Amino acid sequence: MNANLLLSILAVGACSSKTTPKVNVVDGPPPDEQHTIPATIGLKTFGAAPVLVAYREHGGAWQGLATTATEFAVAGPSYELLAVCMQGSRIDVGILANLVADASSVFLPCFGFTPGTGGGGSVAVGGTMKQAGHVWMGSDDSSATGPWTYALDVSAGDHELVAFGANQWLVRTGIAISTPATEPAIDLATEGTASHDVAFVLTGAGSDPQSTEVDWLTDHEFAAETATGTTAKLPADAIVGANDLVVANLFVDGGASQRTVEYFYTPGTPPVTAFTLLPKLLGVTFTGATATWTTALPAGKVSFRVSRMSDSSNYAVRASAGFVAGTTTLALDLANVPGWMPAWDLDPAGAYKSLGVSVDVGDATLSTTFASSAGFTLDRNKRAALRHKRLSRP
Repeated sequence: MNANLLLSILAVGACSSKTTPKVNVVDGPPPDEQHTIPATIGLKTFGAAPVLVAYREHGGAWQGLATTATEFAVAGPSYELLAVCMQGSRIDVGILANLVADASSVFLPCFGFTPGTGGGGSVAVGGTMKQAGHVWMGSDDSSATGPWTYALDVSAGDHELVAFGANQWLVRTGIAISTPATEPAIDLATEGTASHDVAFVLTGAGSDPQSTEVDWLTDHEFAAETATGTTAKLPADAIVGANDLVVANLFVDGGASQRTVEYFYTPGTPPVTAFTLLPKLLGVTFTGATATWTTALPAGKVSFRVSRMSDSSNYAVRASAGFVAGTTTLALDLANVPGWMPAWDLDPAGAYKSLGVSVDVGDATLSTTFASSAGFTLDRNKRAALRHKRLSRP
């Protein structure tokens, strides 16, 4: 598995004919809110610089912005901020749709990286592990039996080695990789530390299958360990670095309807273990590059995503609760964006589509998503996305 573990999506769908990708929220704030609110919105970048930035005010014409811009002025009451980033040969197109009052500064809504900076590489690193389990460094390898030999593809530079098996976690730090290498043998019985097991209780799951994924982001690595049930096996506080991020992801699989909890665990503090899930999204339909709902959505941030299956490129609009108040439609509508390239056009036929709502509750993000079909997972640099989400939270 490549180290560019990317952001999870859930399905492959089928829709209509080829269109120029467009992102627009149909409708807007009610007429009594459509007054002028002059403001300057600060811009922050995460990852490589975008290749295109534009914005528009309250459904007006798109206006170009310098890709190095650190702020832009809007008259309100709402705006849409567009950014296009490159992820190797893929593109990530994001639209942030906000009320001016939502935030005084925002991250650009796309994430980019250049080949070689997101993980992977050409240096072979290997070794042996006594127990069955999982090993991460740059990329990952696993075995259901032990002892076994792992083989990793690692980019040159500084790394950690992370391993999990037999309910034990291991991290080795300060490893510099420049040439092919064989790491010392891993024996979790002598070198590992027992996992910190946390049993979560999810209200509202019904009979839908439940599972967990523990994400451990060290300075240079991203380890993700999955299991059925609702007990998350976190790395023990003693081995988690000061800059590390530990996330317990709780999944409830309802086919096309998926509900999740992302809990950002803080070492040294008692974990929150009980959550009430958001309801399933009902009455959602996808037509071409448009999502429509007939049942009221939970109050929260709304995302409509379309993923081009030919190369895993992403197109998404993320709207604040205030921006979508009173609306029932989100449409990809990018006509007349200054600097738009034909190569970025999206064919919605056969693309994966999803509509989701997320709500931040303390150190957790609760989400509910309806997808065009079930059973497909598309990872898109999940390491970067998690750090970005953590930086974006209040």
